[in-house]
Amino acid sequence: MSEDAVREGTPETSDASTAFSETRIEPGLLAPEPIETKEQPPERIENVGRAFRSAIFGLFFPPLMFLALYLLFLVYGDHEPLPPESRRRTMIASVISWPAAIAMTLVMLGLCVIAPRNG
Repeated sequence: MSEDAVREGTPETSDASTAFSETRIEPGLLAPEPIETKEQPPERIENVGRAFRSAIFGLFFPPLMFLALYLLFLVYGDHEPLPPESRRRTMIASVISWPAAIAMTLVMLGLCVIAPRNG
């Protein structure tokens, strides 16, 4: 190999580091740094929070239990894993919502179906 090829850093050289050490990047060609944005929580995690709050407030305003159940159906419909805090909130909302919704349904059935027959 010639000495000119070694000095120019062409690929003809056996030393690969020489070819890469001669590479220069012009300052105008560098890409601007990306703007950091705050990562928004996915809709599923937001639904977990909504279901949890609906279940808690549903203890005082029972129709919210049905909203909590609807939101829990949306959360359970997706099979991606949840963070531990969201999993805990989902379980608490389920434990509160399901028995309350079943009890409310039975009471409504009792008032609408059984009571008129006796009256």
